[in-house]
Amino acid sequence: MSSSSVFVFGDVHDFQAALSTEARADLVLTRGGPFYARLERVGLPQIAIWRVEETLPRIAFIHNQEDKVLIFLPDPGGSRVVWAGLELGTNHMISVGPRECLHAHTSGPCRWNAIWFPAAALARYGRSVLGTDTPIPNGICRWEVPPTLIRELRLLTRSATNSITRHPQPLTGNEAMHGLEQQIIHELMGCIVSAARDTGSSSWRRSHQTMVRLERYLADALRRDLAVKDLCSVLGISDRRLRSDCATHLGVSFVPYTKLKRLQAVRQTLAAGLESDATVADVAHQFGFHHPGRFAGFYRKLYGELPSVTASRRVSGAEPKLRMPWRTSVRDRPARIDS
Repeated sequence: MSSSSVFVFGDVHDFQAALSTEARADLVLTRGGPFYARLERVGLPQIAIWRVEETLPRIAFIHNQEDKVLIFLPDPGGSRVVWAGLELGTNHMISVGPRECLHAHTSGPCRWNAIWFPAAALARYGRSVLGTDTPIPNGICRWEVPPTLIRELRLLTRSATNSITRHPQPLTGNEAMHGLEQQIIHELMGCIVSAARDTGSSSWRRSHQTMVRLERYLADALRRDLAVKDLCSVLGISDRRLRSDCATHLGVSFVPYTKLKRLQAVRQTLAAGLESDATVADVAHQFGFHHPGRFAGFYRKLYGELPSVTASRRVSGAEPKLRMPWRTSVRDRPARIDS
């Protein structure tokens, strides 16, 4: 059976909840402004296809599922996209193996496509088409694909979302669904065979693992005071190395990233609803914001509203909210959040 859906989001945490149906994603916006994201999602018998448009730059920490391979295809015309510190051009695609974690950041409005493939099914196709059990290596890999091949794969994913989400009638039969899926799989295998594969240098792999450890450390440390020297000691790296790794994988330095993560944590806490005797200032203080006025200014600049508004509205992160589309040019430059 196939399934399809189109969602339009005006809240980043609703968008995050929708992304997490395939791979858990923790998102932080890096600039303020009107947020808009559109997600077209198609589920075919074996693969899932997504086409996404976003208007604001962000950092995502992604946890891939334990039994799926993710193929990421940037769409021409948007801002640059960096996955695990690897910059992607229009002829690149990224593969992410099962249970892999990584950061992905954008510098502005962007569009992208993704294919989720069950690892077991991918191995079967590798044996039948390529004669190998591992057509895609475990971990993270960047592929440089001949332009004509990756253009065809991108067009097929776009055709799938266009046909099913906007004109579902042609794909109501099992034969048509199977044919579309087989065509996409065939093109993907062709890309794999013809691409130049880059699994990263040893220094890149160390950098990537350091950033994964940093993210896991932050998950338990946002309510505590964080000193850079203490973090470097925990990670076993120098201050210079921390600066370099953060710039590569996050696009920002450690201190502003931590502030963005704290603001995100406050927003999620407020959205869940305050306890009867708690205040917005109490929640902000828990996450290291000790000056209410400055905190409210940071919060409003990033999310476009005061924290008290978020608390009173009780924004739900469980169900995505459908909003009317709001489009922006990829040349638009939202206001930056100062570090």
